[in-house]
Amino acid sequence: MFKFKVIGDDGEELVFQSDSRDVANWERVTKGATMGQLGADDGANLSFTALYVIAWFAAKRLGLIGSFTEIEFRKTYALELVDDEVKPDDEEGVDEAAAELNELEDVLPQVE
Repeated sequence: MFKFKVIGDDGEELVFQSDSRDVANWERVTKGATMGQLGADDGANLSFTALYVIAWFAAKRLGLIGSFTEIEFRKTYALELVDDEVKPDDEEGVDEAAAELNELEDVLPQVE
């Protein structure tokens, strides 16, 4: 489902993945919530409130946060979604070549 990285006020970082159980719990406690809302418009309407609740259910299920309530979890941790999508090699090569070109433009004399 979602891969989260949370960073505590004390600098502690946790990386974990939610699954269907966590989304089902979010649906159960959120009036009118459905899985379809999570994927609608490529996630453009997805709220951080929903993500925090799903992340809290996942972290709790995985035993990562002890007895923290959802409110304590939200107050203690900053939340990020982790994108594990890997670029194909040719795209990475294009990015590296563009970066090298930018560096060269900075040091080469400008021709008018």
